[in-house]
Amino acid sequence: MSARTVETYWEDGVWKSRHRGADWHFAYGGSRDQALILGQAAARNHDAEHVIIEPGDIAEHGDTLQLMK
Repeated sequence: MSARTVETYWEDGVWKSRHRGADWHFAYGGSRDQALILGQAAARNHDAEHVIIEPGDIAEHGDTLQLMK
C-alpha cells in the first residue's frame, strides 16, 4: 500500500476528490462514476491508493474498482 492516498468522498451533497490530509479538493461535482474515474486517475498518476468514502463509511478501495461494466 502506498503512503499516499487519494480520497473520493461525498460532502454537502457533492462528490469531491482530494489528497488525504489536504485542506482543498482537486475535483468537485459530477456524478459518482465521474468522481471515481477522476479520483482513480489521480491516484494512478501519483502512485497512491484510491479510497472511496460513501456517505457514512469507507465503501471500497479504488484499486479494485471496476467501472463501466
